[in-house]
Amino acid sequence: MKATVLDKPPISGSIEEIRYEARGGCTWVLFDPPDSEPWAGVFGKGLLPARNRVALFADGGAAFVVAGGQGYSVDLRDRRLLHRADQDDLCRVLALPETDFVVCADYTRLLAFSREGLCWTSDRVALDGIILDAASRTQVTGKV
Repeated sequence: MKATVLDKPPISGSIEEIRYEARGGCTWVLFDPPDSEPWAGVFGKGLLPARNRVALFADGGAAFVVAGGQGYSVDLRDRRLLHRADQDDLCRVLALPETDFVVCADYTRLLAFSREGLCWTSDRVALDGIILDAASRTQVTGKV
């Protein structure tokens, strides 16, 4: 499975679109499964319009999308929304290999999400931003 944030919406009718809390300004993500036709998820944005990211969970069966800061967990097999995060100021997302978790960052904290939702939040680790560089099963590296 491949997942790509699109710079602009696809031409209307050119690809199946599934809407997730889509209203106002939206983020489009192209999902390209190896065994079926590609499709686009249309996600309503949060507070940070330029913060659009996507990460696939380790098994490729779900994705975590950051749409303008708003977090969404989506099951890619049946295309249903699993969870919409309470946070709408997420800046980054990185999948943890061989696990069922992703790590996100807002400007000051780290947050871990499973497919079903938020499972951990760090204390404040930065004043004005966090960059997530890489992750292993047990470690996340980056800059604060």
